[in-house]
Amino acid sequence: MHIFPRIIALLSMCVFVSVTLAGWYYMLDFDPSDVEWWKWLYAYFIQTNELPHEILIPFGGGFVAMIAVMIAGRILMEQAGNKTLSGERDSGSLHGTARFAEDAEVKGMGYLRGKGVVVGGLQDKFKNAAMLRHDGPEHVLAFAPTRSGKGISVVIPTLLTWPGSTIILDIKGENYAKTSGWRAAQGQNVFYFEPTAPEGSARYNPLEEIRIDTDFQIGDCMNVAKMIIDTSGKGLQNFWEQEGFSWLSTAILHVLYRVRNEEKRKANLADVLHFLSVGDDEAGDAEQKLDALVKAKADGKKKDEDGFEKLLLDMEGYEHGNEGADKEVRRGASRMRKRAGNERSGVSSTATAQLAIFADPIIARNTSACDFTIADLMNADQPTNVYLVLSPAEIGRMKALIRIILNQMLTRLTAKMSHNDGETLYKHRMLLMLDEFPQLGKLDIFESSLAFMAGYGLKAFLITQDLTQLQSAYTRDESIISNCHVRIAYAPNKIETARVLSDMTGKTTVVQRKRSVSKNLERGGASLSESVSETSRSLMTPDECMMMTGLKYDEDGRVTAPGEVLVFTAGKPTIKGQQYLYFFDEDLNARSKLKPSGNVKAGTQIESRNSTHPAEGVASRSKAGGS
Repeated sequence: MHIFPRIIALLSMCVFVSVTLAGWYYMLDFDPSDVEWWKWLYAYFIQTNELPHEILIPFGGGFVAMIAVMIAGRILMEQAGNKTLSGERDSGSLHGTARFAEDAEVKGMGYLRGKGVVVGGLQDKFKNAAMLRHDGPEHVLAFAPTRSGKGISVVIPTLLTWPGSTIILDIKGENYAKTSGWRAAQGQNVFYFEPTAPEGSARYNPLEEIRIDTDFQIGDCMNVAKMIIDTSGKGLQNFWEQEGFSWLSTAILHVLYRVRNEEKRKANLADVLHFLSVGDDEAGDAEQKLDALVKAKADGKKKDEDGFEKLLLDMEGYEHGNEGADKEVRRGASRMRKRAGNERSGVSSTATAQLAIFADPIIARNTSACDFTIADLMNADQPTNVYLVLSPAEIGRMKALIRIILNQMLTRLTAKMSHNDGETLYKHRMLLMLDEFPQLGKLDIFESSLAFMAGYGLKAFLITQDLTQLQSAYTRDESIISNCHVRIAYAPNKIETARVLSDMTGKTTVVQRKRSVSKNLERGGASLSESVSETSRSLMTPDECMMMTGLKYDEDGRVTAPGEVLVFTAGKPTIKGQQYLYFFDEDLNARSKLKPSGNVKAGTQIESRNSTHPAEGVASRSKAGGS
């Protein structure tokens, strides 16, 4: 087993002797086969007590040659020990080559170019933190548990540096309070949309984005209806949801034309609720109808079967002024009229129940018109920013409305690609900054469009607490992770996420050297043997992932130091860096202190019937904590 080292030793001695004797022969014509030469050498040594100079020089050359052979043999022995069926590998890569990226590699990946979204920080040898930013078209996914610092380390720094347009899902409104002032100061359009805010919210009416009088109108109505009925994103799972969706699509199309023709304005979802609840034969404007609806519900009024029959007959006979709308509404109304009474009531109730939030006069007012359009987002003269603000308590109630808005934006912004000399035409790139996005339920168009939306100038920055939250919305077969080529992670709280992160870091090879001593009891003596083995281990085990350093706080609960972050880039070594906290950066901290902007379009404050803006309240609720 250990014969190879003995062969190397024997070969080294042979080389030593051969080189030495060759040198003697060259310098003295020394003939090792002639005994007289050996007698002469012995006599010389006895008389002088030293060897001739011509003898010593070849002796040194032989020693050097022996050492060279021993080194070469050692290298060959190491390589021979690492042979595999597929070829040869060095001992450091036999079972895997995963490693952390070096500073030069991080630079080569483009993270230090000073452009793009913020994904973390990297400390140099002087302990100065450099901002890691990604500016490619690839999407970013962050695994960041609650209170891990995602807001102060990636969301706010990104929004204080990103030059293009943005759509921000802003739970609690902290991102608006910290970043809208700077974005408005750059001359950008800023819209604060909080549907449950009694004051200060911009308005957005999803029905204004339905392209009536075009071939797109039926599909647009269906998209809105599906988001309203299917609030979880799990699909239309039963008969009532499927038929309620069809009926609601028909009702939306009818109300759009009827309100336009008779009231000379654009319909909204409160109009649809009113139509489905109290019929279409009551006079008065939208707010009067809404008040009547609320009063009717409070008094326990219900439409009788004759009233609903009249409504359906009226729909069938109504002239919408558009042939496509006439056919679709007649088809839907006729189908509804042929149903039995209980079935008709169940289908109508399914559609009406999901519209109940628009009975809230605050929500109805904030969705009554549009202060911005989807076309503004990427093609206005200046970048446009829309903060979709929700309080945690309102997420469940507002889920359908936010789903409608995101669905419409993605549908319209990826509907058609215009080119000019091979370049996609849009004025501003769009960043989708979606924190806690799984809480909105599954958005089919969102998952499917991730694969191609980058070509339309859209970049997604998605944040989820952990793998469980993501898979609860998008199932275990989700394609979100695979479509995000850049992934960042803080210390996870759940072992399932830790295992995924460990797998993402990859396998590395650990070389182990073992020595053992054996004694021969019969003959005496001992022998020393040495073995080298290569074993595999994860670059970071699940336990090591869960023990990554988090934010550090002082006694007053203020953040004093960043935590660790892993940055995964497809096809590149993992970056192990640290969080980049905006308030440790003088420039970003100054930007964050600019007063929240209110609703600003093209440098002009938007005056709405909502009077003042709740910016100060939002700002006062915000803290530089580890959100």
